[in-house]
Amino acid sequence: MLEKIIYRLCPKSLLLKKWVLTLDPRRQSTLFSILRGSDTQSGKCTRCKKITKMLRYIITNHVGKKNSYMSTDVLRVPEVTNILEKEYINNQHWVEHVSAASYVIFKNHPDPYVREYWGSINRVINGKIKRIKKELAKQEAIDKMISKYLDIYTKRNV
Repeated sequence: MLEKIIYRLCPKSLLLKKWVLTLDPRRQSTLFSILRGSDTQSGKCTRCKKITKMLRYIITNHVGKKNSYMSTDVLRVPEVTNILEKEYINNQHWVEHVSAASYVIFKNHPDPYVREYWGSINRVINGKIKRIKKELAKQEAIDKMISKYLDIYTKRNV
């Protein structure tokens, strides 16, 4: 119902898809944050660009002449989660935006297959992010301990 009212009031040439317009501003801004893509992907991670283009296809209507902005290609869930896991160390901010956007899509997209696809990605990547954060915290603790002992050692030998 709300979707019909919004589309009657708005022009037909909207950038955003109908379902995005029905979301509250917080959820819309979560989706907007992923449209830009990664700051660090400049030519380095073409696989990251594929994920961004997949998300753009779900969130926005095609308004340009080129297909370089979005893609209808769909990567397999394990492929997407492996890309995100590998990118997490160097590109943590972008991966967390993808995770948040995938959750919004999972909870709100009208197509059940799209919801399930992005819900699967969200569940897997969140588990991997938690594991990586634990590993990083352990490594940080080890680094602090080594630094502390090196300081003590150097003070004794100076």
